[in-house]
Amino acid sequence: MLSPSGPALAPPPAPSEHVGRPSPWHSPDYRLLLVGTFLAVLGMWVQQIGQGWYVLQLTGSAFDLSLVQAVSAVPMLVFGLLGGVVADRLDRRTLIIVTRSLIAALSFLLGVLMLVGWAPLAVVLLVTGLAGIVWAFDLPARQAMVPQLVHPRARTAAIAWVSTALNAGRILGPALGGIALGFIGAAGCVLVSALGYVGMVMLAARIRPLPPQRREQRDLARDLMVGLRYCLAQPTVLGLLLLAAAMIVFWQAHVVLLPVFARDVLAAGASGYGLLSAASGVGALAGTLSIALAPARRQGAAMAVLAVSAGGGLLLWAQVTNFFLSLVLLVLATACGMATSTLTTSMLQRITPDHLQGRVMSVALLTWGASPVGLLLAGALADLGGAPFSVMVTSSLALAASVGVLLLVPGVRRL
Repeated sequence: MLSPSGPALAPPPAPSEHVGRPSPWHSPDYRLLLVGTFLAVLGMWVQQIGQGWYVLQLTGSAFDLSLVQAVSAVPMLVFGLLGGVVADRLDRRTLIIVTRSLIAALSFLLGVLMLVGWAPLAVVLLVTGLAGIVWAFDLPARQAMVPQLVHPRARTAAIAWVSTALNAGRILGPALGGIALGFIGAAGCVLVSALGYVGMVMLAARIRPLPPQRREQRDLARDLMVGLRYCLAQPTVLGLLLLAAAMIVFWQAHVVLLPVFARDVLAAGASGYGLLSAASGVGALAGTLSIALAPARRQGAAMAVLAVSAGGGLLLWAQVTNFFLSLVLLVLATACGMATSTLTTSMLQRITPDHLQGRVMSVALLTWGASPVGLLLAGALADLGGAPFSVMVTSSLALAASVGVLLLVPGVRRL
């Protein structure tokens, strides 16, 4: 899931050049990044459908499914902060081109190994772990690049539209993955996914060189400490980071169990797995699109309501055995959850100085590195007590953590 960052670029237009609210769509480079992001996430979800079904058929274990996701996330914990420093030091456009090229190559390698029968679980874990290392440098660069491409007052909308593109891919990706799974098999899904990454590389190469970032003459260790000290010294920033961690570590843990729900709880098979993933994408798209179109005011209060609704929605979803009702509840819960995550990222970038964007985003992405805690917990609980029991436990933990942050850090609610 189970991811994971001059002078030819004109400065952002002044607010007076636009009537009303500035739009990120005025930037052609932003549009290229947006389309490239959509193609990349489309490929990622096609791969996840094929890879998830392959592992389930290979071992039959929900824990092994969560283990693959955990291995892809651990590198973010190890290399995430370094990825943020690199994103603040190097040209982010070039960095994205390099990282996405490597990810495409790794996807192609895994697909070929699966096709020829040389991909036991250990090989899947190895290739997935290598890809996770690359994502640790890619994601901070992509997220920190967005503010460079748009008007400062359009950043909330720009971030929300990126999330919308991600979640549009979550709708089409599983649907395409389900179709591809039936026609070309799991290995074919992984091979097709490489094409999405290639598309991102081609579009990123067309983005004009970015303006040079402000670089302080410091060594690597000091750069790392500057970002960490900033996050720890700002209570509101720290609160947003903790809320992001609660959503990623515990709330999103249910995603790894969708194949188990499809097979064992809802008796819907591979096509049902694709539909559940698509329903999750529909909800995510609705949640992020609402943030992109809504006025940027009282975001903290809105996020408080959405975070509580996301946890409560999953608690209800875990108890449903009717397939249609399961789809509906999953759409609603995911809409609230992804709207919460989008607002968290938007508020972090809104209150963070430009020269610290990469490092703060890398700290935020460290939560992906902590996600194995939730993923492995979800897999172990599913093997012991079933998938519904697992989701009830992890969503309750997400709900409790979110409420705790919102009560103890009032600055988050006031943004």
